[in-house]
Amino acid sequence: MKRLLSERNIAAVGFFFALTASALIWEMSRLSERLTEQMALGDGAIQTSSILEMRELYTSDVVARLLPLGVKVAHDFEIHAGAIPLPATFTLKLGDRISRHLGIQVKLYSDYPFPWRKDRAPLDDFQRQAIAELRRRPDAPFYRFETFQGAHALRYATADRMKPQCLQCHNTHPQSPKRDWEVGDVRGALEISRPITGLAEEIRAQFRTTFLLASALTLSGILGLVAIAIWLRKAALELTEMTTQLKTANEELETFNSALSHDLRAPLTTLKGFSQVLLENQADRLDAQGRECVSAIAHDVDRMSQLINDMLNLSQAEHAALKRERVDLSRMASSITSELLAVHRERKVDFIIGRDLTAHGDSSLLRVALENLIGNAWKYTSKRDRALIEFGKTPTRGADAFFVRDNGAGFDMAQSSRLFTAFQRLHSDVDFPGTGIGLATVRRIIERHDGKIWAEGELGKGATVYFTLPEIS
Repeated sequence: MKRLLSERNIAAVGFFFALTASALIWEMSRLSERLTEQMALGDGAIQTSSILEMRELYTSDVVARLLPLGVKVAHDFEIHAGAIPLPATFTLKLGDRISRHLGIQVKLYSDYPFPWRKDRAPLDDFQRQAIAELRRRPDAPFYRFETFQGAHALRYATADRMKPQCLQCHNTHPQSPKRDWEVGDVRGALEISRPITGLAEEIRAQFRTTFLLASALTLSGILGLVAIAIWLRKAALELTEMTTQLKTANEELETFNSALSHDLRAPLTTLKGFSQVLLENQADRLDAQGRECVSAIAHDVDRMSQLINDMLNLSQAEHAALKRERVDLSRMASSITSELLAVHRERKVDFIIGRDLTAHGDSSLLRVALENLIGNAWKYTSKRDRALIEFGKTPTRGADAFFVRDNGAGFDMAQSSRLFTAFQRLHSDVDFPGTGIGLATVRRIIERHDGKIWAEGELGKGATVYFTLPEIS
């Protein structure tokens, strides 16, 4: 944790955020330029299409209707009373008006102009390239972004193609520079030239707003990260301190366990020995009350020794390192029951042990758990003429669980929450002696194996303790 939250790593994260912000600025600038060009191209396509459509409408709905009525259609219509302009002249006039009022330039030009058009400026490099390219690909526009009349601009040209109604005039007029036109031939180009500086500035302004917002969010993220890093470093220091304290506590606990194991056992063994000597060698000198007192001392010494053993088992369950391996629980249970039957030959107990029950865990701790569970079943069936203890496996609560079942004293389910708590007993010590630590030890062992444990029972009818353990992979 300390290494993760070092100043170097925090600085690296800050540098990464700064680098990301720089990349974002560059990308937004590039995106702004591309978006400006795409919008300008879209506008150019719409504008040229609109002008060509208007010219077509003028030709079909105005010129075509007025010619049969004797109305003169001429390029110099201003000097003829009642005359109207040719479609090309109309387009040029419309382009001049648009250029004056809308801030864009509209031009209609050809490399085969009529003599009266030659007073206009000669074609520049873009216009010559546009006509040549449009003749090769008449259905695609020709455009270029360049500095035009002192500003960054789009020059966008589309093909001006020969229409059937225009063919006769162009091929028969005495002043026509080319008389072999065919329908669909590209006779020139319609060009829209517009500066894109204003559009670019508008888009940049929008991107600036977006960038400022993104920068604010990024800065907030960096500040938040720094705050979290500071908090995590503080938490890491506290965790280190707590770990040290826990280590110290464990060492003290080990010392305490050692005291229990050695320092307390010695005087208990002495007490036990003297009690036996008194009962065996001095019994005739003791009255009934004396013999009863010595027997009570011996009994309490045994109980104290058992309590020490149980507390050592609980400590081992809490702190011993797990050595996971494949454990044959069926064989382990059979060994435990054989030991019980060998010690208590007077008992009549039927054991049912499932076959091939295995788990993945620490064999020493799992043996402690099974010894406690089967030992409890043995103890609480002691008042049965014919006891039954079963160890097996069954599906329950959505998983396969091991179980130890008996037909002994059982317990009240209303008291089940106390069952796995240390020093909590549901039966009197007179009926069933014990320390109240066994099931607490079992619970800790099962939990350390990432398992679960619970119990079901009924007074006078027996109990079943269920537990789960990891499957063998």
